[in-house]
Amino acid sequence: MAKLCVTCGARLSKDRAEVKDYCTAQACFAANYRPLRLVEIGQTKTNAEIEILDDRVQRDLAEGRYRRDPIVVTRQASRTFERPKVTFKPFTAPPVDAVKARYVQSLQAQGCTVEDILGRAKRDAPRLRLTRTEVVRYMTGRRI
Repeated sequence: MAKLCVTCGARLSKDRAEVKDYCTAQACFAANYRPLRLVEIGQTKTNAEIEILDDRVQRDLAEGRYRRDPIVVTRQASRTFERPKVTFKPFTAPPVDAVKARYVQSLQAQGCTVEDILGRAKRDAPRLRLTRTEVVRYMTGRRI
C-alpha cells in the first residue's frame, strides 16, 4: 500500500515515504517542515562532532556519552589543577651483546653503513641475527 501525504493526500514516492510523511509541494512543505536542530559536540584534538538533536542524543548528552576526554581536570581557586596520579616504570634497555656490538663497531670503523652491516651480517655471520634496531643502537652507543 502506497503512503499518502498527510496534508494534501497525494501519493508519495517510495524514497520520499521512507524519509518524510508529506510531499514536496510548496504548500505541504510549508505546512509540515520543521528545521533540524543540530548540536555541535566539541572533541579533544579533532574536529567537532555534529549530531541531530533528538531524544536519543539528548539522553546521551545527559549521560555523558559524548565526553571523549578520559581525564577531567577541574579548576581550583588557587589556580592549580588536579592531575591523575600515574607512575611509570623506568625504561630499561635490553642488555648489550658484546659480540654483536664489537662486530657492528668494527664494520662501522671500516666505513660501512647500516645497510652494509646488515647485508654482511646475513652473508658472513648469520648466527648473529642482527636487527636494524640493534645495528643502529650499537653504532651510536658507547664503544666496547
